[in-house]
Amino acid sequence: MGKGPTFQLGAGKHNVSIQKEGYLSKTDHIEVSIENVLFQYQLVIEPDMILVEGGTFDMGDTFGDGDNDEKPVHKVTLSSFEIGKTEVTQAQWVAVMGSNPASFRGDSLPVERVSWYDAVEFCNKLSELSGLLPCYSIDKSRKDPNNTSSYDDVQWLITCDFTANGYRLPTEAEWEYACRGLYQKPLKLAIFLMYEYK
Repeated sequence: MGKGPTFQLGAGKHNVSIQKEGYLSKTDHIEVSIENVLFQYQLVIEPDMILVEGGTFDMGDTFGDGDNDEKPVHKVTLSSFEIGKTEVTQAQWVAVMGSNPASFRGDSLPVERVSWYDAVEFCNKLSELSGLLPCYSIDKSRKDPNNTSSYDDVQWLITCDFTANGYRLPTEAEWEYACRGLYQKPLKLAIFLMYEYK
């Protein structure tokens, strides 16, 4: 989290707008009833997004050695979308969520030791900080009937509004398409990406 400016405001109504390159812009309308109120803003690092041009690709196990849920290979057409240029850094995560769950510490390192549910909450909070409509509805009182994983400590019922303008996780098809890149070569991810360190 970047330390934002600190300033004093006198009594009255104020429009405060803060813009700093690399950080989300912040605008507030503040009414102060006493003199010399001290404000300090916390700035949130703006995600660096890149445009992935839409297209059609062969999705699934193009090698013949994948799991059953990767077969059969099928054509998928996607509209253009934006995706983060890098993984979410620990500095970004802390600025939004307020804590750092990572084992391998460093502000510019990717955050790790987070669940899919943690990532969904991060997307919603980042959307709210950005003045955007969150994509996810999270019902923590209901269990997701489709999640049969014994590895998830929580299994909240999550729905995504794909028409909302906020941040969300890429779909499986978007992720695979982005990973394949422009050349549409068969996808081979490094094996270490499949393991979660605990």
